Amino acid sequence: MRNRKKSIPVLLIVLLIGVLPVFSQQIDPEIAFAKAFDLFRQGNYSDAAQAYGWLFSETSKLPGDLAEQSAYMQMISTFNAGRYAEAKLLAEAYRDRFPDSERMTDIQYQLARIALAEKNYEESIQMFSDIIAAHEADLNLRELVSQAYFWRAESKYQRGLLAEAFSEFAALVEKYPETSKKNEALQRIELIGAVSRERFQSRVIEFNLKESLEKQSRAEQTEKFAEQLLERYALLVRKLRSLYGLAEPLGRLPLYANAIALPSAPVPAAPPAPVVKVEQPQPKSQTPNLDVARNTRLKKLLSAKQRLLALLAETLLNYAEEVLK
Repeated sequence: MRNRKKSIPVLLIVLLIGVLPVFSQQIDPEIAFAKAFDLFRQGNYSDAAQAYGWLFSETSKLPGDLAEQSAYMQMISTFNAGRYAEAKLLAEAYRDRFPDSERMTDIQYQLARIALAEKNYEESIQMFSDIIAAHEADLNLRELVSQAYFWRAESKYQRGLLAEAFSEFAALVEKYPETSKKNEALQRIELIGAVSRERFQSRVIEFNLKESLEKQSRAEQTEKFAEQLLERYALLVRKLRSLYGLAEPLGRLPLYANAIALPSAPVPAAPPAPVVKVEQPQPKSQTPNLDVARNTRLKKLLSAKQRLLALLAETLLNYAEEVLK
């Protein structure tokens, strides 16, 4: 129903302008163009495009520039209606039909905007750059060039190139402060600043979270390694002490036992006091003297081994304590 209401003005124009040959000779084409422009001004772009298209077909063989204006407005109306592919075809057809038109730069600008609307960002950036390079020094085209600056920056913004887009909008505000795109450029600058701050905060949060997880993982790995190392040393020390019957020093091995949650090794009972026997003097002979000397050397060697093992155990315990620190 809504589409039917929109098509009523177009049908009226068709009926007024040229359905009958008699009417086509009596109705002024300028009046028909004005009625089509009213549709365009009211935002009825689809109806306006249809009216301009019909008017162009009726005036294409008439003298004057009404046909050219109708073709141009048909393309603009079609673009505003969101039919970008059709608008591109109309722009290219206009360029072929009117190669000497004064609107040729504007046609190039409209083609660049169509590329942007179709999300062909690289193409639109290049096309807007060509317009700026060719006409930046032309004072009569400052408004058009400023819009090309704006839409090139917008293309980079949509492309995700925030730093370049920010520089483009800032350059527009500085170079063309009197143009219509200045306020929009300032709004884009504020928007990019807000987006950049949000991204920065998100990255900081992500970095802190990642660093915290890594620290926790490293701490867990270090603790696990220390426990494993402590367990190996504690077991080794206990085996050595048990093997050679060494008493555990107070304040050291129980500390390790608590750290690794292992039961304490049983403390061997103190050996009974040696019984002193009074031996009768034996007659001197060479063989007992050799046995006594041999026993003495064996005792000294055993004592040295015990001291060495005790020193080794003490060293291992001290090293394990340093690891835990």
